[in-house]
Amino acid sequence: MKAVSIRIVTVAVLVTLSAIPLAASTPNQQPTNQWQQHFNEVYRLEEGQVLKRIAPPFIPERAEYYKYELKNQAAAIPESPGVLIFHWDGNLKNWGLSFGTGNSLAGVMGMALGFRTDQCEGADQLLKFQIPGDWIVRWPSSEEDRLKALEEILKNEMRKDIHFVKRTVDCEVIVATGTFEFRPLSGTYNSKWVHFFSDTLDPDESSGGGTADSVPDLLNVLGNLTGMQVIYEALPSEQKNLAYGHHNSAYIRRIDDPAEKIRKLELLLANLSEQINLSFRIKTRPVEKWFVEEPNSLYEGQNLNKQPVPDPNSVSTEQNIALQSAKRLNSLAKHLAVYANDHNERFPDNFEQLKNVDVNDTDIQWLQENIEYLGAGKPVTVPANEVIAYDKTLLEKVKKTNVLYADTSIESVTAERLKHELQGPTK
Repeated sequence: MKAVSIRIVTVAVLVTLSAIPLAASTPNQQPTNQWQQHFNEVYRLEEGQVLKRIAPPFIPERAEYYKYELKNQAAAIPESPGVLIFHWDGNLKNWGLSFGTGNSLAGVMGMALGFRTDQCEGADQLLKFQIPGDWIVRWPSSEEDRLKALEEILKNEMRKDIHFVKRTVDCEVIVATGTFEFRPLSGTYNSKWVHFFSDTLDPDESSGGGTADSVPDLLNVLGNLTGMQVIYEALPSEQKNLAYGHHNSAYIRRIDDPAEKIRKLELLLANLSEQINLSFRIKTRPVEKWFVEEPNSLYEGQNLNKQPVPDPNSVSTEQNIALQSAKRLNSLAKHLAVYANDHNERFPDNFEQLKNVDVNDTDIQWLQENIEYLGAGKPVTVPANEVIAYDKTLLEKVKKTNVLYADTSIESVTAERLKHELQGPTK
């Protein structure tokens, strides 16, 4: 899938740095001048090499490459991009570029290595770790080989010990059913495109777009925007070359407030359904995900809202218990937000009242037995760092626990830190 936006925009595919794929460009194999010869010597992969990072400061010939090989782009924006991405199959092929001073780990995984946001999970501080430079990727190559090569680069060049582990986990997914039929939407900047938006349409294509090779490929865009995997159970479609635009209001994965996230997700799915005649349902399904992990720092001080539950056989018992707890608290945060939205912006007096927002008896019993709830009847306007709930059972077992704060963040804290936080408002 290649983007076709006619202007360069700063829209992140996975993270804050933009990534705009461009048409493939291959430098001449027989250099016609000195800059091409040196550029091709540096920007190449050796036999068996899967991934290469070209760290700044860049060679002068890089600017010449941009000027002559990407002429149309250079005419629009003369300044060289911050990041160049290349594919390598024995020849160098431009795959994309990004304007900025560097790129994050999540951005490298997305733009350079080809992973969608819904395929990866990890702590924010790891995903936002900056890795400036250009990238050359052997293509085609396996996901495992690309990530193994990235691990080595992080370790040897950045002194960062990060690992990528694939696990099957139960996650909320979007299930698509029905028969595809394009129904143009009036009132947009291009009625021939499929538009991804929730409550607000952009006046132009400044948020970017592209062309999907197939209907499942189009739905992968939905997965990127929401951070949720899309399971395609619709009838097969021969439709190809589907042009689309994504609007600012479509970036559901960027929303922190659970109630707002649910509201905009429902609007996004409804608007998309109206345009392509497919039905969407939120279900829980086992899916494969790549976990970005740093040894010996899986919990302490991390935001655990997005940490799914791994296969119990793949991690220690203590880790599994903690991650199970984080998932439960994350679900609790969402239900508390929905309840408060319907009850004058106040949290419920007890867990029993969560039945009003469809929490089942089994989950309520687990909460009553394991969670110390401190938010009873409080307004949602309490200080963001106020403790709303914590896992008392986990605290007894491992002397640290997961804490849910009023801003819906979840962190793992020691018993000593929790005691201190319960004594005062500071965090």
